[in-house]
Amino acid sequence: MDTKIEQIPKIPQGLRDAAQQGVLIPFVGAGASRLAGSPGWDGFADGALCQLIGRGRLSYAEVEQLRGLSPRVKLSLARAFAERFNQDIKYSELLRNNSHQKKIGDRLYTALARLGKTFVTTNYDEWLDDMIIQNVTGVTRVVGQSQSTTAPEAMRVVYKAAELTYANLDCPYTVIHLHGSVKDPDNMILTTGDYVRHYANDRNRVENQVLTFLNNLFTRRTVLFVGYGLEEHELLEQIIIKERPASGIDGISVQHYLLQGFFSHELKLMEHLSSYYMNECGIELLPFLRDDKDHEQLVDVLENFAEQTPASSPMVLQELIDMEHLLQ
Repeated sequence: MDTKIEQIPKIPQGLRDAAQQGVLIPFVGAGASRLAGSPGWDGFADGALCQLIGRGRLSYAEVEQLRGLSPRVKLSLARAFAERFNQDIKYSELLRNNSHQKKIGDRLYTALARLGKTFVTTNYDEWLDDMIIQNVTGVTRVVGQSQSTTAPEAMRVVYKAAELTYANLDCPYTVIHLHGSVKDPDNMILTTGDYVRHYANDRNRVENQVLTFLNNLFTRRTVLFVGYGLEEHELLEQIIIKERPASGIDGISVQHYLLQGFFSHELKLMEHLSSYYMNECGIELLPFLRDDKDHEQLVDVLENFAEQTPASSPMVLQELIDMEHLLQ
């Protein structure tokens, strides 16, 4: 175990190899959007409730009493109140970025666009959707021939539960919204009931496509969690524990990583969490130091990672293995 927390963590060989092989999937959380100026979970939930303030609806006093509840409970109540009052909540307005922080967001998402080609996110916002695709020519190899291809002009966006498939996971320049998108507010995973249904372990009766998707993700790809802090533990555990990252299939070693910031006085906390993530989740913690730039240090880390390990097109071997599994 390291005796101090570095500003830029060392890039593990497994992560470097995954990026070079084109099988690294950045899994992006709310912390990334917060850096870009969007609200955190509490701010998002409070904003939803505040939209319901008015005559015949909620009072300021009622909203103030609800502020101490967890974001998920507040969002559950907000949706119930909205249905009762027959009023829509404008989620897209709540997630609009603060222009003051837009430059930070641009840097962060530019680095992510270099680091991966396919992205999974629990965020509802459109930061990943609007990423500028790097103008790099790739090579698509087919049996017996090669053909040159260029990146599309815009990211392909997947946000419907029925589209959570391995085929989409294997599609470059794609953003997969695990919990839905502001493009379809009625089907966003917001309430406690939504989460229970979304991650229901009902494999003995009807296959849960979400769990199948996560299983494919964790067994066939290397995942780098970005933008998940201590406040997102409950959400992160919901995703990880349901389909605990496995060691891989057919002899392929699959490793997963989590970037998380700590202050220098939190060294022991970092060490304990490192053991927790590895033992309980099968994930290697990559800590970075927050002392000088706080959470903005994440941007420097991602830019460093993208410079050293830019994403590559999937290797021929990986493509053949994936095709073989699809035919099984």
